[in-house]
Amino acid sequence: MAEWNQHIRSLIETFRIAEEPCWITAGEGVRELSRKFHNEIVDRIRDSLSDIPSFATRWVERAWEIALNLHVGHYGNQCCREPLSSKTFSDAIRIARYFADRQLEVLQRPRIKAAEEQRDRLNEIFADSGEQLITIRDLQRRHGLDPEQVFSIVKNHPELFGMVQKRPLHGGRKSTLVFLKSNPPLGMG
Repeated sequence: MAEWNQHIRSLIETFRIAEEPCWITAGEGVRELSRKFHNEIVDRIRDSLSDIPSFATRWVERAWEIALNLHVGHYGNQCCREPLSSKTFSDAIRIARYFADRQLEVLQRPRIKAAEEQRDRLNEIFADSGEQLITIRDLQRRHGLDPEQVFSIVKNHPELFGMVQKRPLHGGRKSTLVFLKSNPPLGMG
């Protein structure tokens, strides 16, 4: 216990009450590992995690925090003299993934409930509109649905909803139209 207390005291002196700042540099390959982990998470946000991007975007930051703690735990107050290794960062990513998986387990039930509520809301909007095509713009302006939310609903319920882009007959910009699969636009049935 005395050794542990001395270890913590030396870290406090090195980082918290030090006269001069101390930096830990990233060693070879660490930034590449971080970039790959970040890109992996971004791909998942575009797919299965589109409803919880604010949680997922923090996972790379958590990996960096864990890596720094592992590095400091290994080198103690001499940690500024050694670069953060790719092995340490890989270990940190593995730990961050573990905690991300636990976070997803906790979020699963509320995510399912929220997805069902969004699906039901879109169904109600279609019922009120006589099951006609609705533009993403109308869903946003008249019903307060965020376009990303609508994309997520359609993607998660392809058996119920579809989406198509069409240019108005009078010209102008293409509109993204959402429709019920039970009432597809002409030429799509």
